Amino acid sequence: MKYQKTRHTPEQIIDKLQRVKRMVAEGGSVESACQALRIGLSTLYRWRKRYGEMTWQQARQLYEYEIENRRLKLRLTQKQCENLVLRSIVEGNL
Repeated sequence: MKYQKTRHTPEQIIDKLQRVKRMVAEGGSVESACQALRIGLSTLYRWRKRYGEMTWQQARQLYEYEIENRRLKLRLTQKQCENLVLRSIVEGNL
């Protein structure tokens, strides 16, 4: 079953993981829990692998670290490009 693509916040992901765990503990199947929450089975397993037993605060912090990491990688790439251009100018290649 295919669901509409949506972006979930880390808090929503943790909430849905806990709800699936509750539904399964109450005797439901993983598939029916995923269907009730409108997420795919592969999405559930991917979320479990990534977030595991985190609290929503830990998940939020991980998300913020990932954003910061992307921003820093972009800045590093920009500086490397600037250095390459400056090196070319100094060497007289431009």
